[in-house]
Amino acid sequence: MEKETRIDLKEPKQLLVEGKDQQNFFQAFVRYLSLRHIQVQDFKGVSQFRDFLLGIVSNTDFDSMTSLGIVRDAERSAQSAFQSIQDSIKYINNDIDDVNLAVPTKAGERQDGNPGVSVLILPDESSPGMLETLLCRTFRDSEVDRCIDDFFECAQAASNAPITNLDKARAFAYLTTTPNPRHSVGVAAQQGVWDFDHEAFEEVRDFLMAL
Repeated sequence: MEKETRIDLKEPKQLLVEGKDQQNFFQAFVRYLSLRHIQVQDFKGVSQFRDFLLGIVSNTDFDSMTSLGIVRDAERSAQSAFQSIQDSIKYINNDIDDVNLAVPTKAGERQDGNPGVSVLILPDESSPGMLETLLCRTFRDSEVDRCIDDFFECAQAASNAPITNLDKARAFAYLTTTPNPRHSVGVAAQQGVWDFDHEAFEEVRDFLMAL
């Protein structure tokens, strides 16, 4: 096991997310829903998650936690991302005496325990992708979306180079059409750009409210 990371637990409900953009996005979403006692923490990246989780369970305030939520991008496989989180939890349970974290059996569903544990995979439990994939669903088939289609068709023809991360590129392109353009989807969430009432966010809303 890598050296333990010191993690401050300021609230009984901990939400661990992947990256600063996700942290900004989920902090904004939590505020929008008027949810209390949730601390959103950035575990930095997939390779740092296990060590970050070790820091959580090793904290002297761990026993006061009531909920642990974990959010990860699916990337190429939602199933593999979920399995990776399960494996990390099992590893912690086997490695640390007196720790028996609940291991969720399905993404989006809370596994009862002390604390209860739930996992959210983005954009959903079966599709590849990431936060930006989900965000693109909020403006899919709109007039702006069709304009973005035209822009990328023109840009790729002019550069003769493929866009390697289309969902990120489309999300950033959408932000350029807003009144106060930002280069960060998370900062945009803090400024109210994304419609948190959109049907695309139904699973996210349910996940946060059940935390």
